Parts: sequence; C-alpha cells; structure tokens
Amino acid sequence: MKKGRSTAARGHVARHILEQRIDEIEWCSLGDVPRRLRFPFPVTVVGWIITGAVHYRGTHRSFGTEFCVRLRSCDATAVDFVNGVRHECSFPHVMMKRHGERHEYRASGWREAFYIIYPPGMEAALRRAGVDDGHGALPMWPVGGAPDLLDSIREMRALFPRRLEPGVADELDARCWALVTRLVALRDHPAKPAALEKGLGKVFSRPSDDDRIRAFSMSLQARCMKPVDFAAEARALGFSRSVFYRRFTALVGEPPEKHLANLRLDAAARLLRESPLSIKQVAFAIHDKSPSHFAAAFKARFGTTPRAWRDGGGSGFSG
Repeated sequence: MKKGRSTAARGHVARHILEQRIDEIEWCSLGDVPRRLRFPFPVTVVGWIITGAVHYRGTHRSFGTEFCVRLRSCDATAVDFVNGVRHECSFPHVMMKRHGERHEYRASGWREAFYIIYPPGMEAALRRAGVDDGHGALPMWPVGGAPDLLDSIREMRALFPRRLEPGVADELDARCWALVTRLVALRDHPAKPAALEKGLGKVFSRPSDDDRIRAFSMSLQARCMKPVDFAAEARALGFSRSVFYRRFTALVGEPPEKHLANLRLDAAARLLRESPLSIKQVAFAIHDKSPSHFAAAFKARFGTTPRAWRDGGGSGFSG
C-alpha cells in the first residue's frame, strides 16, 4: 500500500497523462500477493486518489478492465471521450475502462475517485459473469442514490496497509467483486436519488421534481438499448404524462422519444467502431428495423454514414 502527496503521477496513473497534479493517493497492488482461496476474479490494483486539474489522453492497454468510481469533484459533470464518442455524467458516477479503448478527458480542478483494476485476459470471464456487456456497452453511469458505496470504499481502504497479511488479499478480492456487482446493479436498475451524507460532507434535501427527471434522464443512458414505456415511467415518478413530457423537454432540451433515439444512435456509433456486427445488425440492436431509416438518422446525428463512421470517417458528436 502506498500513500502520500506528490506533484507527479504515481503507479499506473502516470501512463498517457499529459497534465496532472496528484494531491493524495493510496493504492494497493495485489498482483504479486499470494491468495489462499481460488477466487475466480482476483484484483490487480485497487486504490483511492484525489487529483488536481488533469488532461488525460491514451489507450487503455497496460491494464485489463477498470471500474473507476468518481466520487466527487469541483466540476458539476465529467465529460469523457471513449473511442471518439462523447459521454457526460454528474458526480458520483462510474467510469468503466476496457482494454484497448481510447480515452480522453479533462478536469478543471480536483476530483476524488476509487478504482478497481482486473488483469488483462479476464475480459471474457467478466462478460460471462454479467458485469461487462462488452462492445458497445455504456462506459459511464450515475450512482448518486447509493450511500452504502461510501461505507464499502472506506472499509476497503482500511485494509490496504494489511494486504500482505494472510487472507487480506482474498478479502479485498471478495469486497471488490461485491462493489462491482453493486455498481452494475445500479447501472441496470438505477436507485432513486438519495442523500450521500456520509463521507461527502454535504446534506441533500428531498429531491425536487426536476432532480427526479434529471436522474431519470441519466438512467436512460444505461437502459437505452431496452424498451422504454415513457407513460409508465412518468407514473412511477409521480407525474402525469403531459407534465412529465413538458418538464423533461424543458430540462433535457428535447422530448423523451427524441432523447432516447439519440442515445441509441450514440450506442450504435460505439457498436460500429467496436463490434463485428453488421450495419443491419446494429440497426436492429437499437430497435430500428429499417436500415435505410437508420442510415438517414445516423447521418443526421453524426454527419456521416454508418459505413464511413465504421471506416474511421467520424470523430465525435455533431452537437
């Protein structure tokens, strides 16, 4: 376990960073620590970090799969580009980094994060276990309604100095896996907005109507490939259909169906770049049964055809 303050990056965080100041970091390298049990998902590195302003650009190659829980920041949201596609999310949220992906992001000031890294070669096992949907899957999702995550992270950090004691590495493996499965559950079934009083030093009031709609709009990113019944969602949130549509459009900038269609096109862009699926299969994956309609909608959003995008002719969102 390492701990300290530094003006230079330490450990794995030094790779591909263009500009960064690290204010405090603790990490626990477990790759060389013998285990007593044959747990199928051993962790390579687990750590906690507070950074200053950062500009990162690089390809995620030196490590396998990373689950980074970005807890808080001076910025209201984080903006990341993954393989040229833009993603934005409020804090706290998860940023999942997969082997071979190209990442770029900037932060104007400090942010706090906790990360778990699994070794290369475990990608297929993680997919079979259901915690990684693989190519085209959403890399970023909110976890704002789960204060129990902070307790779990605090307990794991307390184990870092004891990593060489018998059984501690095994316990960290198990605790990391429990946290990862919890994060994935929040991706698939977003929690209702709740206070994150413990550890963050801030008390939130009861979520307003607008807060509930914002949380719902962010949850759509994780569920965009699944059927969505907006009338039922409006009732679950406590709104009439007309009030829900009016508030959603005012807050998000576009009606719910249009927003969902754009999220699906963004997912299609990832699939075209990262998966072996044909263009027709990608269209079907986002619930568009007309390849010609899909091609026209894709070009309207990205300024290029699906085939040209797959061949490298696009670089990001059109707006």
